[in-house]
Amino acid sequence: MTAPLTPELALAYLTTLSADLRAAVILRDGQLLAGPARLREPAAQLFQDEEATTLEGRTGQGAVFATRDDEHAIVAITGPHALPRLTRRDLRTVLSALGREIPAETPPTTIRDAAVNALLRAVSAP
Repeated sequence: MTAPLTPELALAYLTTLSADLRAAVILRDGQLLAGPARLREPAAQLFQDEEATTLEGRTGQGAVFATRDDEHAIVAITGPHALPRLTRRDLRTVLSALGREIPAETPPTTIRDAAVNALLRAVSAP
């Protein structure tokens, strides 16, 4: 068994897996572990009222994918052409690289357009 990756290395790993990735964050209990600080708040909002472990939403400008286990949450913002099943698999792989068992794939819960747009705006912000 290999040692788990740090959150920063896990995000770097995600970048190598996903060509359409614009930005991503790793959170624990809503606190930012890695990624741009401007994404923390809108990313943390995704899981506040949800029991789901897998979330997905898209607009014409891009997509947001999120997954979590009992310790970490990963939120990825991609361009509009990202392949959903592959992106969800990449997120689960990164959770595993953080030292957790890879979560079982579950059907994604839809993220509301307002939440997707908030994250897309945060990625575009200077």
